[in-house]
Amino acid sequence: MLLDMIGSMNVEINAIPNPLIAHDGSRIDTASRWRANRASLLNLFASHVYGRPIDAPTDFVIEDDNRREVPAVGGLRRLVTLSFPPGTQIRLLQYTPIGAVRPTPAFVSMNFIGNQSIAEEDDVPIERGRIVDYPSGVTVNHRATEQSRSSCVDYLPIRTLLQRGYSAITFCCADIEEDFPDGHITGLRGRTNQPIETTGAIGAWAWGLSRVLDYISRCEPAINVKRVGVMGHSRMGKAALWAAACDERFAIAISNQSGQGGAAIHRRRVGETIGQITRAFPHWFCASHQAFEGRENELPIDQHQLLALIAPRLVMVTSAIDDQWADPDGERLACELARPVFELLGLPNLNYHCRPGTHDVWPEDWDRFLEFADRHLMDASKPD
Repeated sequence: MLLDMIGSMNVEINAIPNPLIAHDGSRIDTASRWRANRASLLNLFASHVYGRPIDAPTDFVIEDDNRREVPAVGGLRRLVTLSFPPGTQIRLLQYTPIGAVRPTPAFVSMNFIGNQSIAEEDDVPIERGRIVDYPSGVTVNHRATEQSRSSCVDYLPIRTLLQRGYSAITFCCADIEEDFPDGHITGLRGRTNQPIETTGAIGAWAWGLSRVLDYISRCEPAINVKRVGVMGHSRMGKAALWAAACDERFAIAISNQSGQGGAAIHRRRVGETIGQITRAFPHWFCASHQAFEGRENELPIDQHQLLALIAPRLVMVTSAIDDQWADPDGERLACELARPVFELLGLPNLNYHCRPGTHDVWPEDWDRFLEFADRHLMDASKPD
């Protein structure tokens, strides 16, 4: 069945890296061998796609905008700023359920235009970083406006999460690095001694997601750090997958329409290609990634192996039928190609879902995310 699927998708079978063949050509047939091969596989992705891990200080101090908890949307809200030397600040918008009898599971997710776009309350500070312009007046000249308030509540539906017993933490990607080719100048990567061509903004954003786990572990006993899922849409879906591959503390990774450089197979060359994405967004990946334009079959890895790197934790990939730019068939194929690793480790199969519609996060998507998460993050019978 898998061979038929590959053949119908215009992918050369012999060009697809076998996730159960190590880089040295040996067969991976046990969980311990998979574990032993993991570091070399991560290194290949760092060398050819996302760039080297960000070498920046991870110690932080908390500068609370409003440390006290305040009632909001049926839960408790905090605004917390994490300050890292020599100048990075991550401004967290955090919600926890009221009256939880034990530490809760949580979702961590970056947003695109600021915490005020996620919150229903009108006192959350508006993002002050430079952001990609969006229609309908929510941004003007790359700055968020008052009109952006509550404009993206479906992206991270706080009310629903709280009602289902989840905590939620979000922050804007611009806090780490603004989403522009020159964003590194004032962003995290510009504050390190690493050559810019060896790193990428996706890696910087993934670094920020991991720092939220540090914060939960050190400072937030109301959240169970062992039951935290990371969710991202589009370019933030790419960052969510890379963060979960690099940081094994994430219990679940959810990628929504992440496409090229996310969950979709490079070798299909359908929708957005390596050449198109690296010309339009040269800051997302390391410089060597562009060298594989038109040479996708020569990549030593492909995105099914990124999904496999998240095992033995769990992965959900979701697509939309009309979002052909993100190549939903390529995302589904990546899940099928990663499946042997999950089966080797005795894990539930990857969860894939494709809905009608376009490139966005819909309430229907969160229905699926939470059905998946409830089985794994909410199951009190499973040990932490």
